[in-house]
Amino acid sequence: MDYLFIITANYSTPNGLVQHIERINQMKLAITAALTVFTIAFTYGASQFANNKIYTEIEIDAPVHVVWQQLSDTSSYPEWNPFIKQISGDIVKGGQLEASIQLPGKSPMTFKPLVLKVEKNHELRWVGKLGIKGIFDGEHYFIMEESADGKTIFQ
Repeated sequence: MDYLFIITANYSTPNGLVQHIERINQMKLAITAALTVFTIAFTYGASQFANNKIYTEIEIDAPVHVVWQQLSDTSSYPEWNPFIKQISGDIVKGGQLEASIQLPGKSPMTFKPLVLKVEKNHELRWVGKLGIKGIFDGEHYFIMEESADGKTIFQ
């Protein structure tokens, strides 16, 4: 959306030009103040979502090392995750992955998450960013624990 600001000015005197410049500076200051307030409000509002977590847990009828093999084999993700169309990269701490995801009826999106933690047969953790850094970051973790009967508790 375009905005048109109309400022009337009397240029017949030097004082008229000074007043015109002062009005422009006041307008710039007002716009800057409004944008600052909006940015603070938006950041505060977005930060309210920062502490939200989605937690799921499932028991898998397989030992931890078998589940880890699937989780660490990026080429197999499309076989067991219908939203991940492709994922590549090395699963090592500090490694960069590239993932293409697609929700039903939507266009695919590509993310480049950073691997934060790799603890073989126990935990894989990464962070993905969307838009402005720090506002819509999503940290994803997969934690595996072996149950008493040799199954995997996958969180």
